Amino acid sequence: MDIAEKKYSSVEAKQSFGRLVDEAQHSPVTITKHNRDIAVIVSAEKIRQLSQSILSDYFKELVNNGSMTFFEALDRQTEIENKASYALEQHSRGETKLADDTFFDNIKKQALERAN
Repeated sequence: MDIAEKKYSSVEAKQSFGRLVDEAQHSPVTITKHNRDIAVIVSAEKIRQLSQSILSDYFKELVNNGSMTFFEALDRQTEIENKASYALEQHSRGETKLADDTFFDNIKKQALERAN
């Protein structure tokens, strides 16, 4: 997957860092090492735009009030989405139980029986 149109080797990036930063204001720039993508320079404005379009309202608020950085919020949101997706897959395969009042009444009953 190509993240950016422009790519520079780490040697070129080191020699022309100022130019790369200027270019990144207009579009992301990929840094490569041994022909492998190792980093991307993206403008701060692009990150702000991404945070508003990708993050849920809950995580937007955490980023906007300074409680989390964009990348922390993105990691956490992705983790939650992955867990929810896994839980839905389990449910569709019939591997889950409904945690309703009956479920908890049975747990309470079992606990009381063990205690006696």
